[in-house]
Amino acid sequence: MDPDTILRGLDAVTQFTHLPVFHILGQHSGDLSIWSWFPDPFVIMAVIGVSWWYLRAIGPQRETYAESSPVSRWRVGCFFGSLVTIILALLSPLEPLSDGYLLSAHMIQHLMLTIMFPILLFVGIPRWLYLPFTTWRGGAPWRIWMQVTRPVPAFVLFQVPFALSHLPIWYDMTLRQPQVHVLEHWIYMAGAMIGWWAIVAPDRQLGRLQPLLAVLFLFVSTIPGQVVGAMITYSEGPLYPTYAAARRVWGIGVMEDQELAGLIMWVGTSTIYLGALALVFFRWAANENRKETQHYVVRTPSASAAMAAPATSVGTPSDSAAPAEG
Repeated sequence: MDPDTILRGLDAVTQFTHLPVFHILGQHSGDLSIWSWFPDPFVIMAVIGVSWWYLRAIGPQRETYAESSPVSRWRVGCFFGSLVTIILALLSPLEPLSDGYLLSAHMIQHLMLTIMFPILLFVGIPRWLYLPFTTWRGGAPWRIWMQVTRPVPAFVLFQVPFALSHLPIWYDMTLRQPQVHVLEHWIYMAGAMIGWWAIVAPDRQLGRLQPLLAVLFLFVSTIPGQVVGAMITYSEGPLYPTYAAARRVWGIGVMEDQELAGLIMWVGTSTIYLGALALVFFRWAANENRKETQHYVVRTPSASAAMAAPATSVGTPSDSAAPAEG
């Protein structure tokens, strides 16, 4: 399939979602307000469909899953938190604000799609609900998933496209071509799911990295965001013509907006990754300390018994050998 055909197909989808019937809460363009919601039918149907599947799986159909168990409220909250993240990122006023007004808003949207969404989604799904996917279609799709979520492929498929997409020539094209922008968001979310799986997978059997390897992976993952964020922050002029020509909101100038966007990507992304790194490391350290404590507790009674045994054996004969009185 040639690129022109793909673009025409994406354009048809985009034109369909821009029909007036779908602008029931506001307009995707024009004056920006808190009512500037964009009810994209495909996003709405996807959220409803996934919610229906999840609620049936953890509710009426739970007993049909092997190793199933009740799902905690916090895990359910995480799952639906991921869907709320999608709604806020793609349907709320943040969408038009990020597309046509503020680069910094666009950076916030990207962080929501590439960090908050995949983490909350994966954490919200219990381990037993992943198991059917490991045997689906004979297990071939799962084996592919396990390969692409290894550290090197995951880094290449997630971090590299995310960094390169901020090149001015590509970034500005996504702002001017809705179909390319939709494709970019799909690439972001798919890449983010690949990139975060090795960190938040339920266990090693399902693909979670060893703790120290996960620490290294998270540290390396901070580099692309730091490099691109620093370049945006220290740029001497506007990088993206669309934002340079946009009507200013809230009194934020073009360069102020660009510097803020760079800092969000540079400092914000690094802070989140380093926070996850610290969490993984300290959980590993606490687990190792617990193992050492348990090992010490197991050995201590044996050592005490060994030290007490000679005293008992010496004392007993002396007592028995004592001459009887009288």
